Amino acid sequence: MNAANEPLTTPQQICLCCGYSLAGLPGAHTCPECGLAYAPDSFAIEVKPAQSSFSLISWLLTSGALSLLIIRSAQNKIVTALLVAAMSVCVYQLLVGRHGRRLIINSEGLSLASRRRLERSIAWDSIVGFEISRVDGGLRARCASGKTVSLCRDQKLAKACRKDVERAWQDHLATREPHGAPQNS
Repeated sequence: MNAANEPLTTPQQICLCCGYSLAGLPGAHTCPECGLAYAPDSFAIEVKPAQSSFSLISWLLTSGALSLLIIRSAQNKIVTALLVAAMSVCVYQLLVGRHGRRLIINSEGLSLASRRRLERSIAWDSIVGFEISRVDGGLRARCASGKTVSLCRDQKLAKACRKDVERAWQDHLATREPHGAPQNS
């Protein structure tokens, strides 16, 4: 039995995307819950950290202040509508924005996950390079199709992520068989 078929015994006993228990499953496979390909060498980088409890406190204070303003300005319908819209944005950030975004790197390629679900996977073979955006300073993958995929929008994290991503990509390129070589079965 080769290492890919042996049950997973590494510290990675849960899926890096959804948290599903991988105990007892083959060492390299796909998560039965979210479909992420995993292997013992998979790792994740938080590219958008989850919001802290400080964000929750600031949301509560902001929504309380907005509620008071809505009550006092009920006569002015435009101001009331704007305040309700602002509160809706705060509620959306509280419910949706609290979860972080992860860049998962494995032998298959890169995967982006947020809110415990797999957003997108990019195979190593479809990537032609990486770049730091001139607009927002974020890390992007350049694909063979000509599209760029944003991997990380935080400038500080982008530089750190780039090293890990490029190292994994170079490892993939080094292990890939040359084009036209016969494949072993």
